[in-house]
Amino acid sequence: MAGQRFQFEELFLPHLDGAYNFAYWLTQSDSDAQAVVTQAYLLARQEFAKFRDVDARIGLSTDARIRLLTIVRRVARLRDRKGAKHSKIVLFSDPFLDPHSATHQHLGHTPPEVVSTVVDQESKRVLYEALSRLPLEFREVLLLHEIEELNYNQAAAVLEISPDAFLNQLTMARRSLRHELGETRG
Repeated sequence: MAGQRFQFEELFLPHLDGAYNFAYWLTQSDSDAQAVVTQAYLLARQEFAKFRDVDARIGLSTDARIRLLTIVRRVARLRDRKGAKHSKIVLFSDPFLDPHSATHQHLGHTPPEVVSTVVDQESKRVLYEALSRLPLEFREVLLLHEIEELNYNQAAAVLEISPDAFLNQLTMARRSLRHELGETRG
């Protein structure tokens, strides 16, 4: 029993950050994301004996990361259907990005590497805001492929769709994100 627990932890714990990031973007709430990940880990633990089986529908051996992200998605969707309250949080609370902060007002006297960091942070903020405005289906495909760096087959497995359907959604999601970014800049 202890060996199985150790094996579970060895396989699943390295994916905790990715599971939280995915859950956060699905729920857009820190507390909801934590609850989703906790529940997903409990479910993954319960299913651990079945986890290595081949998924006949997809035809791929299931690995811990894919399995965990699939469970995270299911739990988040179920919570959403049940009407879990989503608290909105500020994406960034950084003095560099606050136009009223002393740090922001003195950027003219800041070394170039700090200014570069501020520009990078501003770019991330704009990207994250645009991403958060996308429909959930588009956020999911972009997060799995671009942020979590899953290949098409892996991401399709998490979403429980065919790779062709995933590619179609990814194309539409990228187009929508470009549109959102264009509106933000324009």
